[in-house]
Amino acid sequence: MAGLSLEQPLPFIFGISGNIISFMVFLSPLPTFYRIYRKKSTEGFQSVPYVVALSSCMLLIYYALVKTNAILLITINSFGCFIETAYITIYLIYATKKARVFCIQIFVLLNVVAFAAIVLLTRLAFTGPDRVTLPNVLGFVFGVVQMVVYMLYKNNKKKDAAVAAAQSQDRGAELRPSFRVAGQPRGEGSKQEIDGGQPRDR
Repeated sequence: MAGLSLEQPLPFIFGISGNIISFMVFLSPLPTFYRIYRKKSTEGFQSVPYVVALSSCMLLIYYALVKTNAILLITINSFGCFIETAYITIYLIYATKKARVFCIQIFVLLNVVAFAAIVLLTRLAFTGPDRVTLPNVLGFVFGVVQMVVYMLYKNNKKKDAAVAAAQSQDRGAELRPSFRVAGQPRGEGSKQEIDGGQPRDR
C-alpha cells in the first residue's frame, strides 16, 4: 500500500477508503462486548474471531514494516491490535474458566508461537521480495479466516437462541395449569374452565 502521497491519487484514495471500512469492521463487535460487560457473562460467545483478528493485524503490521512506506497499513492495524486486545481482555474477565483457558491457549498458539515462527522464517529463510510476500499472504489468509469464523459463530449463536426460545415455550406449555372437577375421571372433555373459582356455564 502506498504511503501518504498524492503523486498516485488512486492508491491513496483506495487506501483511505480501506482504512475507513476496516475501522468500522473493528468497531462492529462493540454492542456484543457492551452486552457482555452489562450482564457480566460471555453468554456462550466465542473468543476465536477476535484472537484471529488480532493475529491478522499483527501480521499486516509486520508486513508494512518490512515493506516500508505503508503508513496507512500501520495506522489502521495498530488501532486493530488495540481494539482486539481490549475485546479479548473483556472476554477473559467475564468468561467461564473453561472458555478462559481455551482463549489463552489459542492466543498463545496464534499470537505468540505462530507469529514468532513467521518472523523468524522470513528473516532467516527469505530475502528481498520473498520476505515481504509471506506475511502479506498470511495476513490476507487470516483476514479471510476471521470473516468466515465470525459468520460461523454468529449463525451458531442465532441457532442456539432459537433452540433456547423453543425449549422455553415448551416448558411454559408443560407448566400451564389445567383444572379438573373433583371426582371427575380424566379424559377428553373432562377439563372445565374456572371463572372466579366456579365452573363457567357452557
